[in-house]
Amino acid sequence: MEAKDQETITLKNLRESANLTQPELSRRMGVGIRIIGDWERGESIPRFDRVIALARELGVPLKTLARCMGLDVAKIPDDLQALSVLHLSAEVKNLELVKQASCIGAENSQEKEKSPLRLLREQAGLTRPQVKQHIGVSERMQADWESGKSMPTVENVAALANLYQVSLKTMFELLGLDVTKIPDDLPSREPSSKDN
Repeated sequence: MEAKDQETITLKNLRESANLTQPELSRRMGVGIRIIGDWERGESIPRFDRVIALARELGVPLKTLARCMGLDVAKIPDDLQALSVLHLSAEVKNLELVKQASCIGAENSQEKEKSPLRLLREQAGLTRPQVKQHIGVSERMQADWESGKSMPTVENVAALANLYQVSLKTMFELLGLDVTKIPDDLPSREPSSKDN
């Protein structure tokens, strides 16, 4: 029964559980009430920066929020299970220190050009053509994401998290978003035969 209840969670339920009205959430997030209504009816999906703000305002994990938006998050690891990315996070932080320390000397360094998304793709042992086969996004678009020229949609962030086997919270953090004050995902429970 619990797994079935989890599947029927809606954005409206989450908002009401947080004791917020549409106008209150609209004001707190700086978006129109109609936009909140569109999200709740599933007519549109918020941009990734608004997903972060929405998760923070509602006090829910990113995976829960993505699930209620209809995104397939079943194979995305929970935050507490995604500890294999820790060495990547350390590598990314070291890369940022290198960039800050020597802007002139490291300009031609290939390591300077490696973004967190590229490091994640390489850690997964994938090339851009392979990622294209899995999620249907052009190599040019991937290059733009990796260089910071553009950002993936929420749907693409979920697809990348699934492909790279990292949590949504980790993906958003690697994209440079502040994910503090967003609860961690709770470990998923596989539905048992009793749930059917």
